[in-house]
Amino acid sequence: MRGGDITPVYPAIRIVAEEYDAFVRLIADDERLPRSYDEWLRRSARLAAERSARGENLKDVVIHSEEFAYFCLAQAREPSYVLLEELAAEKAART
Repeated sequence: MRGGDITPVYPAIRIVAEEYDAFVRLIADDERLPRSYDEWLRRSARLAAERSARGENLKDVVIHSEEFAYFCLAQAREPSYVLLEELAAEKAART
């Protein structure tokens, strides 16, 4: 990397299996959050492969359901996939 060049980092959202149902309850009716954890894993792997193929620098970011619920409350907004992405981006930038 040359001086001044900054490679953007893109968050890859990771959810632990035990908490997946809580996310499904929090974020209702969004096709980006499949009903089953296995579907989520397949979708996440496919998206990560597509993004890597485009040369994106991905960073795994684990989001916990309670953490997400508190984030939504702090934002005074209803839980949504957009907010999940915002939290992931914030965490990726901090770590």
